[in-house]
Amino acid sequence: MLVAYKYRIYPTKEQKQKIQFTLERCRLLYNRLLEERILAYKQAGKTPNYYDQANTLGERKQRIPALKQVHSQVLQDVAKRLDKAYQAFFRRVKQGETAGFPRFKPQSRYDSFTYPQGGYTIHGNKVELSKIGEVKIKLHRERQGKIKTCTIITKNGNEGDTKMNSFVMLASFLGTSVEFIEALTIVLAVGIVKGWRTSLAGMAAAVAVLIVLVVIFGVPLLHLVHVFIFQFLVGLFMLLFGIRWLRKAILRYSGLKALHLEDQAFEEELAQQRAHQKSGKSIDAFGFATSFNGVFLEGLESIFIVITFGASAHALSSAVIGSLIGLLLVVFAGAMLRKPLSTIPENTMKFVVGIMLTGFGVFWVGEGIGVHWWREDLSIPVILVVLLFVSLLSTVFLKQALKKSAAVQAQKTAGGSL
Repeated sequence: MLVAYKYRIYPTKEQKQKIQFTLERCRLLYNRLLEERILAYKQAGKTPNYYDQANTLGERKQRIPALKQVHSQVLQDVAKRLDKAYQAFFRRVKQGETAGFPRFKPQSRYDSFTYPQGGYTIHGNKVELSKIGEVKIKLHRERQGKIKTCTIITKNGNEGDTKMNSFVMLASFLGTSVEFIEALTIVLAVGIVKGWRTSLAGMAAAVAVLIVLVVIFGVPLLHLVHVFIFQFLVGLFMLLFGIRWLRKAILRYSGLKALHLEDQAFEEELAQQRAHQKSGKSIDAFGFATSFNGVFLEGLESIFIVITFGASAHALSSAVIGSLIGLLLVVFAGAMLRKPLSTIPENTMKFVVGIMLTGFGVFWVGEGIGVHWWREDLSIPVILVVLLFVSLLSTVFLKQALKKSAAVQAQKTAGGSL
């Protein structure tokens, strides 16, 4: 008699990432094998069976190196799982029941993978999973007999990542809102001077190009690059990007750099647009190019923020939601006010986002090189607090240095006049 035992495991942060990586590779393989069966039947009227597809796994590993990081029997079980789905389909058809043809699996409907014969060993309070490592396990009931298979089941696809969601959503909201405000300033200026058709056409074209770029380069990149390499590269870029924002914010608040004022930028953009007379066409070329360039560049930075926060924290939906909230608020305010959002403290937002980008960059660069952070994700608020303290301290120090420099300069000027 077969008996199923269900135990809870407690993987580390790195092991969670490996489990999610394995799960995603299995899901993509399942969908690919299903697609091949469908195409083969349409073209030749014959569907390949389990053995036909299992024999191709070795060749697939050569073409797709990521599959080498998944245990071979786990991959074989994916082909077996699809074959069982086909057998169940034909059985229901034969019995006159509702057939239910095998479907492609989204992430929400593929939540487990199986070691069918080997690749796992339980010793003490740990289970050793091939390609993943020794994982803590809670054996709350005694086992009897010999273990035949081992199935790893995840809940909601990304269990354990919800702690990151609030950080990711807030960071994405603040970061993209800054970019949306700057883009809106340009769109409003072009609309007032060159006409709203010109302004909105340039904006729409930029959005269309950005969508195409994300589809072609953004999403596929997340599936082709190893998660740890991706974390390191993304963390590095976020660190550099965040330090740049944080440096400018510190210089502005210390008085060494002029504050960025949206109403002033709006007036400058108006003057530039009025300097170029309308071409007489329904869509002005200069106004269109200005609107397109502004929205495209600011949108590109927004996409960078969303993808880096979301992909590295395995919370892409939270990053997208935060960005959409920021977009809706900025667009709504712009439509109501019809003027730049100068009342929004953009420099403060840049200061906060700079700290968050730098903090997340430090964390994910560490993750990429194998650093084991204290309390894992809970170390992020600690990093942010330290960065905030250092930034405020730097601002105070630079303010004092600037005052001393101004006082010395005033004394020299007074001495020279005497």
